[in-house]
Amino acid sequence: MIKNLHTTLFERGKIKIGSKGDLKKSKDGKEYSAPVKLDYFKITSLERGADRNFKLDQEAMRSLPAEPKMIPVEMLYDQIDLNFPTAYSVYQNALLYCKGDGETAVREGKSIACNPDTCKYAQSNQCKIGGILLCRLPQIKTLMGVYKFRTHGYNSVRNILASLQFVASLTGGIVAGLPFELRLTAKQTKFGTTYVADLAFPGDQGDLADAVAKEVTRRALLHYDIQRVETAAIQSGVTQDTDTAEDIAAEFFPETEKDEPRPTFSVDAVQAFREAVAAYEAATAQNLTAWADGIMRGVQTDKGGNRFALTNDADLQRVTTELHARLAAYRVQESETVPEPEQSEPAPAAINPDTPFA
Repeated sequence: MIKNLHTTLFERGKIKIGSKGDLKKSKDGKEYSAPVKLDYFKITSLERGADRNFKLDQEAMRSLPAEPKMIPVEMLYDQIDLNFPTAYSVYQNALLYCKGDGETAVREGKSIACNPDTCKYAQSNQCKIGGILLCRLPQIKTLMGVYKFRTHGYNSVRNILASLQFVASLTGGIVAGLPFELRLTAKQTKFGTTYVADLAFPGDQGDLADAVAKEVTRRALLHYDIQRVETAAIQSGVTQDTDTAEDIAAEFFPETEKDEPRPTFSVDAVQAFREAVAAYEAATAQNLTAWADGIMRGVQTDKGGNRFALTNDADLQRVTTELHARLAAYRVQESETVPEPEQSEPAPAAINPDTPFA
């Protein structure tokens, strides 16, 4: 037998809520497929069709509705990080540029500190949280092979992690082999209906106790050493991301799980905006933190009081230019105003989330 050869379960297919749309042409004439967000799950094989999308896994889909919003799944391991590895990621030119866990990150091969609250890529919405759920499907009557569900939705990552952690806390750490349901739930927001993924145990605590007892018995009959299995999985690199950049784009870029749309601003545009905010705060002694955070989330208010989205650098640059103009007007007003005795300095033009720009 070959020594030190790491083996791992093969990827049988994918569970997707995103796909590639129709071919379009960019301004420079290049063809591309815009990602499309789905409101249902699609289980696919790893074979692609003529449209570059993965073909449906007919065996896996046979027992499900045509557009399922719930899929029965089972975890392979007790360690939550093995079932659902998560990370913060930045992609540039379709390549992974930076990946971190909130404390440390690897960027261009170098280890650096990772803090989403201060990272310029996180502040400009170029860094996103993500997770890959590794599971088996009970309707597939073979032990080998895993299915992967990738999500870069903030709420979906939180929901799945919370569900796994909660069940593990009730079972003494047993997660593998228990029945779960991967669900897509509608969420009403001010921008319409969006869909968020979550993981649930289909029953109450009594049902969970029965499922745990059944799993403990099964492990005893098979002489199943879960710790040995998990050690082998870690050594084999089971949590490594094997998706191509093209596949990631279908799940990475469509973001519909926030109450407000998430824009993508360049680092330079964000820096210019932050510098303008700092200059205005220094001159007027106003605190613009809440207002600036709203701008960075991509939300502005027009003159009629209607909220609309800022989605790109041009939008952010327009706000930055207007902020500079207001600062200049304030300075002119301040220099021309001669305060009367016992009169206070002229009040700066107030800025708040409901103050529209022209």
